Amino acid sequence: MLMPVLTVVVLYNIVARALFDRAPSWPFEVSIFIFGIMSLLAGGQVLRDHEHVAVDIVPRMVGRRPRRVLQLISLLLIITVCVFLIIDGSVVAIEATRIRERSIFQTTFNPEVWWFRWMIPLGAALILLEAVRQLFTVREYDDYTEGDDDVVG
Repeated sequence: MLMPVLTVVVLYNIVARALFDRAPSWPFEVSIFIFGIMSLLAGGQVLRDHEHVAVDIVPRMVGRRPRRVLQLISLLLIITVCVFLIIDGSVVAIEATRIRERSIFQTTFNPEVWWFRWMIPLGAALILLEAVRQLFTVREYDDYTEGDDDVVG
């Protein structure tokens, strides 16, 4: 949904630089914000749709029960990391909001970035919600087999 907006911002910057030999400073930082928001908030959906990068060599070599144990361990690890990201990310976001943090790039645009700091705990919360959902449905879902307990190989 944000990709067309990102495309327009980058295209505007290219055209302004090529045709008018004058690139504004704001497209650089706006494109960072848009790409960052897309990346940080997409994690939950990517996890839900099983489109994330996963090392599946071991799960493909073992039966259904060990595969579920590995899936549980993975989900618990994801949940643990998300809890830390939510806690630490919120601390950083609260401080950034308190001081009304501005961009570090020192451009003439110089936008406030405190709001962007909230994307980290928000994105982690979305991943956490999906991981918890999957944790409760791990018995119902099996990536590699369709009903057999044999080793896939």
